[in-house]
Amino acid sequence: MKKLLYAFALAGLLLSCKNTGKPTEEVAEASPLSDFAQNYIKAGGDIRNTESVANFIALTGTSFMPALVNDPMNYEFYKGNKVKAAVNIGVYMADGLYQISLDKDYEGYMSIAAAKQLAIELGIGEVLDEILIGRYAVSENTADTVLAVLKDALLRSETTLTAKNEQEIFAAILVGNYIEKLYHLSATILEYPVDLPEESKMLILRDMLKVTQVELDLLPKAIALVEQYKKQDPAYLLEELKKLNELHIASHISAEEAEKLTPAMVFENEQFAAMYKELKSIRSFIVATE
Repeated sequence: MKKLLYAFALAGLLLSCKNTGKPTEEVAEASPLSDFAQNYIKAGGDIRNTESVANFIALTGTSFMPALVNDPMNYEFYKGNKVKAAVNIGVYMADGLYQISLDKDYEGYMSIAAAKQLAIELGIGEVLDEILIGRYAVSENTADTVLAVLKDALLRSETTLTAKNEQEIFAAILVGNYIEKLYHLSATILEYPVDLPEESKMLILRDMLKVTQVELDLLPKAIALVEQYKKQDPAYLLEELKKLNELHIASHISAEEAEKLTPAMVFENEQFAAMYKELKSIRSFIVATE
């Protein structure tokens, strides 16, 4: 049903562009995508905020892409390494929200259950109890409900880990969550799985580009967080994040510039492609099981 509603919404949007003769930007201003993007840009970002972009991704009408989530059974390979376990807690939290937002509830809860198993390894397993118990207590958990519980879980885990002088572990959770959200956004833009003309894709994805830029602008904060709490040199992921930030600076676009982008300027952009390649490399390193 949700996909059908997206199809109707998209059809109405395209028809209104065709029939009214209004510029794309004017039509987009009244869309849920643009409303979300404008509010997101206005609010800015905070690396400590786990605000989900999963519902925003779902608004594009995209199909679920299994390749964008880490196999929940991989959690076994991360046990025994605290930082590796922590960063994949963040990954699994982002994956769970992405899956639930795209109507993959069972798969989403499997991802969160994997995060729970890793949290147990770190002595913070109880912070995820509420959502896993609630999964059986109610007939439907929306992504917003899940997000609210995950936010609380992150807050409680920070309190526990700070008391144990393990802020490095909390930083790893946040960075893992952040990288996975960036990966979901970037892959949706550059590998959008719905068969549409590129002009139509741009109509849908232009606002996602703006939100992705806001997220990428948080890279210096992610780098600062890792540097602040590092207990070893080189710190885990520090050099990789710095390289990604250099690529972002070289390809940065403002919200105003995003309005003028053509399909070729996005889908054939070598700088965007290089940044996406580096992001995928970082993400592959995080979820690697060897």
